[in-house]
Amino acid sequence: MHLKAPVLLFWWLGFVSLENDNTTRQMQEAHRLIREVQQKTLSPVSASNRMEVLGIQKTSAALLMKVLQNPMEIQTRYRLVELLALLSQSVSARYFLDALEGEDVYLRMLAAKALGPLQHKEALPSLVNMLLDPRLALRREAATALGRLKLKQAMEPLLAALHVEAEPEVRKQMLWALGMLNDKKSLSSIQRFLTHSSEATRWAAAQALLAMGEHSGWEWLKPHLNSPEDSECDYALLSLEEVVPSPSWKKEALGLLHNIMQKRQASLAARAAVVAVHWKDRSAQLWLERKVEQSEGDELGIYEKALNRVRELLANSPTPKEKRL
Repeated sequence: MHLKAPVLLFWWLGFVSLENDNTTRQMQEAHRLIREVQQKTLSPVSASNRMEVLGIQKTSAALLMKVLQNPMEIQTRYRLVELLALLSQSVSARYFLDALEGEDVYLRMLAAKALGPLQHKEALPSLVNMLLDPRLALRREAATALGRLKLKQAMEPLLAALHVEAEPEVRKQMLWALGMLNDKKSLSSIQRFLTHSSEATRWAAAQALLAMGEHSGWEWLKPHLNSPEDSECDYALLSLEEVVPSPSWKKEALGLLHNIMQKRQASLAARAAVVAVHWKDRSAQLWLERKVEQSEGDELGIYEKALNRVRELLANSPTPKEKRL
């Protein structure tokens, strides 16, 4: 009985020691990776991926915030801020909110990219103002960030900017953002862009409607999915990859996907199967597995790549509940 308290004390001290050792190792690894990014021996993307694998994103972001307080060459700062944006940690929100109001165009772009995934509401006024910036890149990133923020208050500014936007690349992101907001009040405005003179804008409008689960988006896309032109069919499949289908058109769409799987060339068939699996069609995964067993050469590579993607999707990206009209 007399030994119980000392034993517990030694156990607790040992646990604390292990925790401290682990924290020290995390800091050392974060320091090393940040230094490699500074020295240009490691890209921000690769460093971010490594930090995620090690589970040290929060530690690394906090350390980066301290490093960025020091004077440095501008290109080095850009690389470190890009890494900070990729880490997507709440500790960096204030830094990016300040950068959004700064003079440096590239830092403002990175700030918009960072604040969207962070879904920081304070960014809304600055991002709305950025929609009318004379620089295309800033307008594009502002629209993308507003779509990721998913705040209904962004709908009217996005629609107003969309109607005066001259660049298809920016219009595309504005329509995408409206699709992400999924506000039915914007439907009629989005639908008008299905007949726009710009092909890219028409596709973007259809994709926005599909993201909202709207039947009008599917009706516009369906002829392109049935097109004998491989490139047109391929782009239609790409448009469906991130869509959660509405029950009003899911069955018809799956029928067309299976038709493509059976009758079109391997790259289109494999992409159709990936979409079908993403929509919880187990038979499409089994079909892909059979194709891997039966194929050879280039076709085998295509089907193997598709099957690996399917497994990754199933492991890391649970499909959300279907949207109903």
